[in-house]
Amino acid sequence: MAKSVALSARIPSKLNADLVRLAKSSERSKSSLVTDALRSFVESEAEFAASIERARKDFREGRVKEHSVFMAELRKKYVKKK
Repeated sequence: MAKSVALSARIPSKLNADLVRLAKSSERSKSSLVTDALRSFVESEAEFAASIERARKDFREGRVKEHSVFMAELRKKYVKKK
């Protein structure tokens, strides 16, 4: 099993009460719920940062379109004619 470290954080009492309720109903510890939530948050933020960097690279390398051109392409592809 991987080594773990203790983390101390101040959270609102309502959030703690919700966490306690969830831990009891899911038969998990608060620690495991917080670990899963933090892991998900860190992964999501890393993915977001990577997507921003890809967009910046695309921009630097000229892979861009005018907004009006992009919107026209979307309309042509997804808006059904009556």
